[in-house]
Amino acid sequence: MKLYEGFPIVSATSTSVTLKKDYSVALQNNIFRVGDKVWLAIGESDEEWGTVLSIESDGGLLKLNFTTFTNTPAALELAGRKRFAGNIMNTEDSNTSILQNVEFEVTCIDYTRMFDKKLINDTYENRTARYMINDFCNVTVNPNETIDQFDYTDTADLRASWTESGDGGNPTLDTGDFMETNGSGVFDWTFSSGTATFSRTMIAVNLQNFTGVATGTPTKGRIGLWYKATDYTKITNVKIRIGSDSSNYGSFTFIPTSNEWVFVD
Repeated sequence: MKLYEGFPIVSATSTSVTLKKDYSVALQNNIFRVGDKVWLAIGESDEEWGTVLSIESDGGLLKLNFTTFTNTPAALELAGRKRFAGNIMNTEDSNTSILQNVEFEVTCIDYTRMFDKKLINDTYENRTARYMINDFCNVTVNPNETIDQFDYTDTADLRASWTESGDGGNPTLDTGDFMETNGSGVFDWTFSSGTATFSRTMIAVNLQNFTGVATGTPTKGRIGLWYKATDYTKITNVKIRIGSDSSNYGSFTFIPTSNEWVFVD
């Protein structure tokens, strides 16, 4: 179940939405702020989110400005901040005054009970509390799908899964410097043509619940990874591609900014 605080969209452009809410009242009550993540077209097939860049008045109504949307929202669609997203524990309905007025009392599991629905059984050795909590959240509690944990037996095992091309060198396994599971993959390269490519063909996994579609361009979803650079200034950018083949994939690009471990999504 997801609960949002928001309002219907009156009008929109490719970079803004005007909501059915008085501008002065919205400011007075701090309903939206610059930097907020706001969801647009809530519940629609083209639902997406954007970060508020600025807030202004549009004929007395509240106008939020963003970067370019993938799909321009339509009038009467809903926009708002996500206030709750979790699991329903119980629902009860009641009738007030007239038949058409049915009220539902919904009891949800909040963050203090997020583990009640799971039995966790795992083994950890020489791990910090933070590592263990992150691990069973990622594997057991959160609705995630692991792409690669780099829990290979040795370098030969890793190379059996990952292949290199272009400037890519043979990857190796590092069991002494990593953030999760038991190791990390080290992907080095030469500086000949300018692009190093590393690929892994994995057992097919259905990601439809995460991507929003069974085929074609994903309409939602997030992918995250840990990275660490030896010298980030020598890397122009990193592009991650995931899909069913070389012609059907989703991708995102990021620019490394540190030589320490960084989580990017």
